[in-house]
Amino acid sequence: MKNYNFRIMTCLMIAGIVVIFSACDHNAVEPQAHVVMLKFKKTEYKNHILATHSEGSDSIVATRFNKCGEPCGQAGYSPYWDLPDNWLLVDWKWRNFPYTSGAVLLTERTWEEYPSETFPLPKWSITEPHVLQPIEKIYYIKATNLAKYNQTTYSKELLGFIEELGAGDNCACNRVEWADSLWSIIQLQLSSVILNKDIEKVSH
Repeated sequence: MKNYNFRIMTCLMIAGIVVIFSACDHNAVEPQAHVVMLKFKKTEYKNHILATHSEGSDSIVATRFNKCGEPCGQAGYSPYWDLPDNWLLVDWKWRNFPYTSGAVLLTERTWEEYPSETFPLPKWSITEPHVLQPIEKIYYIKATNLAKYNQTTYSKELLGFIEELGAGDNCACNRVEWADSLWSIIQLQLSSVILNKDIEKVSH
């Protein structure tokens, strides 16, 4: 019992020290709420499964997935919302998507064929027809930058929603219409940025 209590106290002390040093580190980078937009090298690529491949592996693996498990909401099966000039906004259901390293597009498999099971991770043989590095450009847009550009202030509800997406929160899956309504705000404001050719202004 004494050893058990000692271990707990030791862990608490270490955790406390980490918190203190983190608070004192003024150079530490704080996570910020952001959304992801991308453009493919070919418009039709948006209809096909985007996965990833590690050099030397005999498999192509889907390491991201629709966290709701079902094709619900405006985007349905797709991980994207349409934006002007063939840009795409990553749907709120797809956490940490896409992959920036080893991106592979399965040219003969559409999103309707994407497995609903998340574990084990879906994978395909390296012989599956595919295209390497199909993404032309990708941006991680901070919510604060987007709001500033549109001369508005986002509600705590919207900012909280974007932050929770990064943490893997699944509550929105039970409030699909609500989540879509918030994402429509982002879609509209990103569309304004693109039409004004001001992407670089919000991407830093």
